[in-house]
Amino acid sequence: MRSNTSRHPLLGYSARALAKFLLTTLISPAAFLALLRHFTTLELGWIEAVALYVALVITEIWTMVGMREFEHARRARAAGGVLVPKVKGSWPFNVDILRTFIRRFPLERPGKYADELADQSGCNSINMNVLGGNVVWTRDPAFIKAILTSTEPASHALVYEKGVWLHDVLEDFLGQGIFNSDGEMWKTHRSMTRPFFAKERISDFETFKKHSDHLLSTIRRLSASSGTSLSHSKGAIEIQDLFGRFTLDAAIEFLMGGSLESLADVPQDKVKAKSSLSNRFFIAFNKVQENVFGRSRFGLLWPVFELGGSVNKKPMTVISSFVDKVVQEALDKSRTVKNGEETETLLDHLIHETRDPKILKDEVLNILLAARDTTQSVLTSAIYVLARNPDILARLRAEIITAVGEEAAPTYQQARDIRYLRAFLNEVLRLFSPVPFNVRCAVSDNVVESNGKAYFIPAGTRMTLALLSCQRREELWGSDAEKFDPDRWLDDRLSYFKTNPFIFTPFSGGPRVCLGQQFAYNEASFALIRLLQVFDRVSLALDVQPPSSQVGDGELIFSTQITLFFKGGLWVRLQEAERAA
Repeated sequence: MRSNTSRHPLLGYSARALAKFLLTTLISPAAFLALLRHFTTLELGWIEAVALYVALVITEIWTMVGMREFEHARRARAAGGVLVPKVKGSWPFNVDILRTFIRRFPLERPGKYADELADQSGCNSINMNVLGGNVVWTRDPAFIKAILTSTEPASHALVYEKGVWLHDVLEDFLGQGIFNSDGEMWKTHRSMTRPFFAKERISDFETFKKHSDHLLSTIRRLSASSGTSLSHSKGAIEIQDLFGRFTLDAAIEFLMGGSLESLADVPQDKVKAKSSLSNRFFIAFNKVQENVFGRSRFGLLWPVFELGGSVNKKPMTVISSFVDKVVQEALDKSRTVKNGEETETLLDHLIHETRDPKILKDEVLNILLAARDTTQSVLTSAIYVLARNPDILARLRAEIITAVGEEAAPTYQQARDIRYLRAFLNEVLRLFSPVPFNVRCAVSDNVVESNGKAYFIPAGTRMTLALLSCQRREELWGSDAEKFDPDRWLDDRLSYFKTNPFIFTPFSGGPRVCLGQQFAYNEASFALIRLLQVFDRVSLALDVQPPSSQVGDGELIFSTQITLFFKGGLWVRLQEAERAA
């Protein structure tokens, strides 16, 4: 099976675009100098020649950018619109903005610096204008709606796609799967995958029960031990890692029918972590996401940092060794599995559509990323919130015990009927959106209407949808927007959201809305019910939480690598509830 790591970064779109830009800006000044020396008697020393060359390069770039901005302004006037306001830094090409962004990003909530720039500009959509490129950042629900839903009148094709740049960044991880493709390729993947996520299949809680029970036993074991990589003296455990293993194990069984059992192989130390397939897969899956997010911060420049080859080569070798084997085994047994059988996995389902192992691998990895990471993020944030809000924990647990009892596993209908649980999860998704940003690229010139203005978006503009920032705006959610309050999903405040649905898009929206949205709700609901049946108190273990991840008053730093996570993990102590005799 062809590996996703086969192409060198220098052969991708980003490298080609960067090379074209450099050739255009570097060769023209060099040619001008050569002609100057040939046809004139001007004598230049090497210092003067270098200085003149640099000046010519800068002039060339300024001219190119200026001509492009002039052309965009002309097209905006012709369309009856205005351009999105540009951020104005102190250094040329807003290099200082980029520098500050890179420096601050690991230290604060994702999007906070951009929020400050938007506040200063007085507009909720801003053109970062970094290195001369059009990169629009928006927390405006009108923009978010337009970007996620707009289609061409004649062809009905999406006006905004993932785009070749993002595809290039993700290609050696996700290939051409559903989250990394556009146009007809995306339509094909979505039509193949959609039927699998029918209500009957995602409401079957047997897989959740199996792995939730395993999660509970692992938490109990680690809470009683010390000295492992995930447990500490006095009962502290690192629960973000455990949720990652729980969701990974459940997703692999649900999607592929395989067995990784990473919860059964919690490492005692770093040596053991590298010795087993489950731990190597777990580490590699996290590492490859860290790598691709690192690329995204450098725009078209990212291939320059991978001249020696893809940084994903090593982790993808580990991932592929497992996924390739599972795919081949599924292909080998496919003739004995009938379409529509209850035991059919996503992989079995896809094999009825195609037997191309590369397509199967890409699609499985794409869905695995969504199924595992989204729910891990939601569950981790949920525990963080419960640890900081014991009153909310007590109320949520009381409603769970009333609806389900202290021991029985919940049914699909029982979980769905606990209204406060759904409200709690929605509030987690609002304040800790598992995917803080969404990225699109304008396929064609278009106009976005917002607050009485028509904003012209030139073709090729990269759009960053700041979903997390939008979901924390006081203008949309009230003066208590930063307060965790599940009741906002149960009282009169809900009516505003119902009439403005694009202020809350944790699962995206429009034609590309997440297929696994209900799967994530169901898995998170089931896991929280099982946890709160057993534990009635959660506290942050700040004594063992890495100091670099704390900002005071029990608040921890969370960041993002595709999905939201807590820096340094989430160390907590859980107390078991006393059972009636």
